[in-house]
Amino acid sequence: MTILSASVHHTTHCLEDVACAAARLPRVEEMLEIQPEVRGFLTLSTCNRVDVYLEVGAGAEKQIRELLCGTFFPPSAAQGTSPGAPQPLFASGTEAITHIFRVACGLDSMVVGEREITGQLRRAHLRAINAHTSSAALNRITEAALHTSRQVARNTGLASAGRSVVAQALHLCRDVWENDPARVSVLLLGTGAYAGAGVAALRARQIERIAVYSKSGRAQLFARSHNVQAVSDADLPQMLQSCDLVISCRGLNAPVLTYGQLADIGDRRTSVLPILDLALQRDVEKTARSLPFIKLIDLETVKESVPEVAVKHLEAAKEIISRGVADLERKLTACRADSAVVALRSFIGGMCAEEIERIPCKDTYTKADLEYALRHFANRVAHIPSVGVRKAAVAGEQWEYLQALHAVFGVELSSAAAENGCVPDRRIRES
Repeated sequence: MTILSASVHHTTHCLEDVACAAARLPRVEEMLEIQPEVRGFLTLSTCNRVDVYLEVGAGAEKQIRELLCGTFFPPSAAQGTSPGAPQPLFASGTEAITHIFRVACGLDSMVVGEREITGQLRRAHLRAINAHTSSAALNRITEAALHTSRQVARNTGLASAGRSVVAQALHLCRDVWENDPARVSVLLLGTGAYAGAGVAALRARQIERIAVYSKSGRAQLFARSHNVQAVSDADLPQMLQSCDLVISCRGLNAPVLTYGQLADIGDRRTSVLPILDLALQRDVEKTARSLPFIKLIDLETVKESVPEVAVKHLEAAKEIISRGVADLERKLTACRADSAVVALRSFIGGMCAEEIERIPCKDTYTKADLEYALRHFANRVAHIPSVGVRKAAVAGEQWEYLQALHAVFGVELSSAAAENGCVPDRRIRES
């Protein structure tokens, strides 16, 4: 078994590469599902990263790496096999497990310490379980990473030191809302996870005049579940004209706000309109930035504005992660013997079933009946190691065999062995 991670994220790739990887993610999942060497996988896609976590068979790592490279970033005629073509950042073994823990704890986020990533990873894990693409090892790793993220949140100041992406974006346009949040009108574009995070972030700042628009037709359902106003296609131009702030987080390959749409409302607006475009695949046409009444805040702007997290919080989080990874690896190592334990229990259970079949059918059983059955079963269990220890004695390996019996049954046999001259030589005693 090998744990492998493949990551396309903001620290090593430009956000355009992350957006490209996000668009290719469905194809990546299709390819992984048909690979016999992939025992399980889960995928995570956020506003600043695309990650794939896998369990692959021994010796298959190179093959899977090449598959992921070619599927995420297929070579074009212009690129060819250029070494400059983008590639996911790979890690395996302990390094990959540590990476998953860092992601869960917010250490690998655009805004270090943000808590949104924990919910995103939890949802990605549930999707993999429901789709039957995860594995037992990946389940243990993800659950341990999420548990460690809660420890980091409780025992360090990292969560309070780090802002979420939505919160940081709101901070960049605080002049719009901080003086009188009750009068501020906000339009949300999209009904995904970030829309929910947006509503929570706005209400945390006492902003209650919130409307939502969705091209998919889910605005009404979202509005009912979040107690906000739904906006129809017909009402969208008027809302863009009158609102104080727009938060967009759809990321569905096509802009929801075009230059033309926004230019049409320019003459009727009396103030600058801040638009927080938090989608990887931009929701607002780039050219709209040139409109004088538009203040566009995108992920690149947020990334440039993120403050450094206090070193003490970061070091404390790293220490908690290090302990969590070490504890998990001990448990994973112990689990490697699970199949042997199951086989042993099955063997003994089979012997027990055979003994039960030997017992004659009677309405009542005496103590002597039960004693006979139990003694017969005990003799059968002891038969194989009893024969084995005699063979080991003939071969001069009786001490090693007795040590093995002690490990298996927990019985101290050294005194009895010494009485019969079964004493280890100096080499064994020193080891």
